[in-house]
Amino acid sequence: MDALTKTDDYLGLTWDAPAESCSISQGNYAGIKYPLYGGSVDLHFFPRLGRQTHVYMHNGERIQGATTILRVIDKPALMYWALNQMEAHLLDALQAGKAYDEVELREVIEDGKKAHRKTSRKAATIGTIAHEWISNYIVDRIEGKWEHDVPDMPENPQVCQAVGAFMAWEAKHEIRWLSTERPVLSVKHGFCGTMDWEAQIDGKLIAGDLKTSNGIYPEMHLQLAAYQMAREEEALVVYPPDEAPTDYDGRLILRIAKEPQADGTPLFEARSLGGRDEYESDREAFLAALQLSRRLNELKAQTEGGR
Repeated sequence: MDALTKTDDYLGLTWDAPAESCSISQGNYAGIKYPLYGGSVDLHFFPRLGRQTHVYMHNGERIQGATTILRVIDKPALMYWALNQMEAHLLDALQAGKAYDEVELREVIEDGKKAHRKTSRKAATIGTIAHEWISNYIVDRIEGKWEHDVPDMPENPQVCQAVGAFMAWEAKHEIRWLSTERPVLSVKHGFCGTMDWEAQIDGKLIAGDLKTSNGIYPEMHLQLAAYQMAREEEALVVYPPDEAPTDYDGRLILRIAKEPQADGTPLFEARSLGGRDEYESDREAFLAALQLSRRLNELKAQTEGGR
């Protein structure tokens, strides 16, 4: 997170004060304060707030993150994936020709119903560790380290594969890293998030997102558009309208695989998301999802309040 305290001029934005600890009176839960918009706006993050986790607040009100908002989009493929995970568990746990009593059979089935959660947690842990390694690496590169060498690679094979895929992609380009894990906030639209990285790649200013998933999915386009929208809004507040350097040259989603290719080499997929027209389409789609998410939350609150 040290990169957040650095001064940058590529979008005219500065971090005048480092992120600092803060607390609230309700239970005295500790959080982190991020000064945004040239220090005029604060975004508070709480790892835990009462029974809730991963809470963002602005002006004393909870604010939704972009990834939470996009959960309103149906993902039918996840249902089939979960069924496949249960099938794999049952095939592994049940032995042909063996008799099972009622309790044993129920235990196998109940475990199978939760198999997708176990797989998902493991994948999330691998992805988190890979993200942390890469974020720390980018911070070190911004600070001038690892010009002729690289830090020690992770020991876990899947994390190591993902990191290796990132390094293989980086080696193919001329990259000047500008930021990593940057909190973003749209005051106008009321959402926040964390942009994985910004960089000049082969001379172009790129807003980037890093994924360790098995594919690149449509909602990821909208997520990155939301982050770009928030950053450009921030620039327009910090700078006069005729001086705000707000345009990115593009967006890029980099997927780094946790498994190697058939020949053993790291696998990555770098998808450029097109120009300004495509960004505007993704931006409008995200705002539609935001409106839908809010209305569904309002209706849910009305329903629960009437019980």
